[in-house]
Amino acid sequence: MDVTFAIDRNGILHVSAMDIDTGIQNEIEINGVGYLSKQQQLFRRGKNLKVI
Repeated sequence: MDVTFAIDRNGILHVSAMDIDTGIQNEIEINGVGYLSKQQQLFRRGKNLKVI
């Protein structure tokens, strides 16, 4: 089994796995916003605010 993990600049986890014997491959994309700590969520939201 060959498994690859990658996190993009938006914090989305991309996981792909391939069975080396059969060549069967599968991928999943995980948006972990719901799993961030409260502090991380507030920081991320604050980056989207505009100062007036």
